[in-house]
Amino acid sequence: MNDDKITLPCGYTTTYQNIINQPDNFECVVCKDHFVNKQECLSVKRNVLVMKQQEAMNEYIKLKMLKEDFDRLSLDRENTLKESFSSIKNKVDLRREELKKKIDDYYFHILNEIENIQKETFATQMKKDIKIENLGLNPISLNLDQKDKIKRMDEYLSDLDKRSQNLNKLISELKIGENYELTKPNDDFKIDDFFGKIEFQIREEKLDEKSFSVDNSNIKLFFDKSLETGLNSIRDFELTFDNKLLIFEHDSIYLYKDSECQRKYFSENNNKICVINNELFAVGCKGYIGIREIYSGNFYKIIETNEKCFNILKCLSKDKLICLSDYTTISIWNYKTGKLIVQFTEEKTISALDELLGGYLCLAIESIIKIIDPDFSNVPKILTGHTRKVTCLKSLNAKGNLASGSEDTNIKIWDFQSISCKKTLIGHTSMVNCLEKLKNGFLISSDRFEVRLWNIHFGVCIQRISIYKATIRVNSENYIALCHIPNNQKCMSILKYE
Repeated sequence: MNDDKITLPCGYTTTYQNIINQPDNFECVVCKDHFVNKQECLSVKRNVLVMKQQEAMNEYIKLKMLKEDFDRLSLDRENTLKESFSSIKNKVDLRREELKKKIDDYYFHILNEIENIQKETFATQMKKDIKIENLGLNPISLNLDQKDKIKRMDEYLSDLDKRSQNLNKLISELKIGENYELTKPNDDFKIDDFFGKIEFQIREEKLDEKSFSVDNSNIKLFFDKSLETGLNSIRDFELTFDNKLLIFEHDSIYLYKDSECQRKYFSENNNKICVINNELFAVGCKGYIGIREIYSGNFYKIIETNEKCFNILKCLSKDKLICLSDYTTISIWNYKTGKLIVQFTEEKTISALDELLGGYLCLAIESIIKIIDPDFSNVPKILTGHTRKVTCLKSLNAKGNLASGSEDTNIKIWDFQSISCKKTLIGHTSMVNCLEKLKNGFLISSDRFEVRLWNIHFGVCIQRISIYKATIRVNSENYIALCHIPNNQKCMSILKYE
């Protein structure tokens, strides 16, 4: 629509985008000799026809993509149907976990209340000075007559009864816990009202953007340059916000700009790096995380961790760094203060992680995705749908969408807030090993044999490039760094996305 040719009153033409943002009356953007009334110009039949033709073309392309989506889903109806039920199954699982947590929390609350009562009772009893007279039979004098003997015996029995009552009272106080009971709910308690019921609801499908452009003819990836680094053992790399490239091999970190090596920094026992901002990057080393300046290599801060090796090192929002060690232990640090914010360990192996909208943390554990809230207080949400191990995760936008790649060769687009899978991108022929987000609703991914560019909005692949074993890094300027292995030798290439 923005590129539609609009005819001006003077006879010249310009594009729709040059007119739509103008005020109601504006100077002609071409000849500058007259003023144009925007509404009258756009209402000219020739211009109306041009816009209608473009609108019809856009709607046709949308319809065509919907038909392709239908055909793709129809190829495996059983799996499509199974996937459509994954959201409600996830919600049932989450409800169960929420109720289990509430029950456990209340269970421990009651136990704590009992312990407090027990301690208070014990403290009260210890303050009492309880003395028990020695017990013994009270002999009756043989010199008494029968009447007096009976009287003395009655008095003795009365004394024994009083003593027994006193001892029973003391014993009851010592065993006061037996007097407490757990009250139960009414007999008409219904689990379905408590847990919830399954109901069918008709939902109106809405597009995320009313004027979303579906013309992908000008969207493409192209090679910008190749880097002859001479490095055969590249262990990790990062693309900075201003298009510099950090590469580390063995105990050295190299800074490249415009295909030339600008700096070389020594860094012993490092295995992961991540870019923090335009000035700083983090490097995970044996026993510590080093925060260093990009251009000079000088250390900004050293964070002692005692970790031997890092599997993942990422920069989060609010000055935080997250690292994964031993594939099970998550640690989150404030890189400015060097303080540990939180640390926890999962029972099973974590293969990928990322930060979502609102500071939520997503973890790939086997074939599921676990969503943990920022303060770690609530029951994690669980996303299920992949049939094999999830290998990569990528937060997509501020609406809470998430992309996941898997050994099952599929890419899934999730709405983590509603715990539902929105789309499944099918096309890869081997394990998806890398996912990165591009601007304007596009996604780039790689498997063993190729790199693919996807339109997420319509769930279609719009470009394929044959590249063997590519690892991808992307920056905000739409530059893409690839580490790939042609002829059994690691190479670096820079792609541009337009």
